[in-house]
Amino acid sequence: MKGQRDSASFVLRFTQDLWRDTEGEPRVEWRGQIQRVKDGEELRFTDLADAMNFIQESLLKVTMNAVPKEDKTYQDKAIRESSKMWEKFAETYTSMMVNAMQQTIKQSETFQRQVTDTVEQAMKPWWLSFVTPPAPKPPESEAMATQVQILQTLATLQVQIQNLSEKVTSLEAQLEKKPKV
Repeated sequence: MKGQRDSASFVLRFTQDLWRDTEGEPRVEWRGQIQRVKDGEELRFTDLADAMNFIQESLLKVTMNAVPKEDKTYQDKAIRESSKMWEKFAETYTSMMVNAMQQTIKQSETFQRQVTDTVEQAMKPWWLSFVTPPAPKPPESEAMATQVQILQTLATLQVQIQNLSEKVTSLEAQLEKKPKV
C-alpha cells in the first residue's frame, strides 16, 4: 500500500578562504551555506555537522507534518523509521570524510613534489646537475603530522558513533518492551 510521498531539497555551497599567516604559512578556512529549497530557509556554517543537523531537523519536520497528530504511537514509529537513514549516514560519514582527506593529502604531496622539482631544476645551473647529488626528500612536515592525527581521530570517532548508535537502538528496544503504566 502506497502512502504519502514528500520530498525535501537543499542547495549546499562551500566557500574557501586561502591566505598566509604572519609567518607566511598557508591557512585555509572553509565556510558553507545550506538552503532549504521549499521555503528558502538557510543556515551559514563553518562546521559541516551544523549543516547535517539542519538537514536532519528539516527531514524530521517533513515526517512530523506527514503523520497524524492524534496517533502518538504511529508518530513515534514513523520518527524512528525516519531516523534509520541518519544512523546509516553516521556509519558512513566518517569514512567518506577520511577518504576525502586522504585524497587531499595525496594531491597535496604530489603538487608539493612537482613544485619542488621544478624550482630545483630552475635554480640549478645545468652544468651542476651532473655533479650535485639530488637533494634529500624533505622530512614530514608539521601539517602532514596534523593531517595524520586528524585521520586517526576521525577513525576513532567513527567507532564511537557506531557504538552510540547501537546503544540507542538497544535502549529503544528496551523502552518498547516495558509495560506502559
